[in-house]
Amino acid sequence: MKIRSLHLSDHPDVENLLILKTLNRMNDLVPNVKIEGTVLLDGEDIYDPQVDTTLLRKKVGMVFQQPNPFPMSIYDNVAYDPRIHGIKNKAQLDEIVERSLKGAALWDEVSDRLKEICTGTFRWSAAASLYCKSAGSRAGGSVNG
Repeated sequence: MKIRSLHLSDHPDVENLLILKTLNRMNDLVPNVKIEGTVLLDGEDIYDPQVDTTLLRKKVGMVFQQPNPFPMSIYDNVAYDPRIHGIKNKAQLDEIVERSLKGAALWDEVSDRLKEICTGTFRWSAAASLYCKSAGSRAGGSVNG
């Protein structure tokens, strides 16, 4: 039997988080984590070194209850989704990031720190990312999470 869509919800317990982090290869970003075995998605081992993790994360998708920024800049966290959906033009990304942060009422708070690396969890990351995704075609392209 093929499963086309799997939704895990309810409590953000360890098992759900472990499955989601496994399917999205989020543990690749965690130091000292060792992965063994095979995880097949559409007949492909997602842990094969040839797998493009950006495409995998675009295909699998995750929505967090709490902000969960990648270990990169504020700008890159907000621009991540538009980039993986094909938006490459810097001026367009700049406009999307600014509009998203303003829409989440965070531009004044972080506009002078856009290149700082994210550490920990920040409310602006989720808020701005969700605003950016909800902007959809207004963001200049197909920005669907």
